[in-house]
Amino acid sequence: MDQKLDQQISLNRELFQQLKLKESKNRLLPLAFYRGIELILFLVFSNLLGGYIFNHLDQPQFYIPAAIILLFAISGIIGAIGQLYYISQVNFAEPVTVIQKKLMAIATHRINLLKLTLAAIPFYLCYGIIGFEWLLGIDIFQYGNQTWWVIQLAFGALLIPIVIWAMRKINYQNTHLRWVQHLLENDGAKPVREAMAVLEEIKKFEQEDQ
Repeated sequence: MDQKLDQQISLNRELFQQLKLKESKNRLLPLAFYRGIELILFLVFSNLLGGYIFNHLDQPQFYIPAAIILLFAISGIIGAIGQLYYISQVNFAEPVTVIQKKLMAIATHRINLLKLTLAAIPFYLCYGIIGFEWLLGIDIFQYGNQTWWVIQLAFGALLIPIVIWAMRKINYQNTHLRWVQHLLENDGAKPVREAMAVLEEIKKFEQEDQ
């Protein structure tokens, strides 16, 4: 009787673990989908931007800011590929602690990419120059006077220490700050957090069963 009970308990434990591992995997799948879409968009944008630069090689006022934007787009491509690689390394047949470490690697990598995205903010003028010329055919160099350009450049410089401060604040130790939590949740942290929470349930169940 005791042996049958032990077998039943063992079976229930195994079923619980399998169900929770499947749930954790399902929580992570949307992140892989989003990163795949992100990669495609970055590739398309980089290709278009490369064509734009080629067509404006005789106009440095356009190809230089476009090249700066392209550098950030290429970093986005590399980042999306890195995310897909880290996600592909998660094997839910491995021990829970190993899976958790790999999920944390995904989260840490994504935080670094988020910081890189913030680093593009002081270069907002590059996006304005290219956006007006590319989409509207407007050369803002013909409309902005010297005072306007000085103000824009000064504002961009002012943003640098603010961005540096924000980059230092963005980590999982500062999720008590609502703006940090909001940025991380909207940047893909939620699927990873939910997957790790499910794994934590498995760990607690195993500890209680010992």
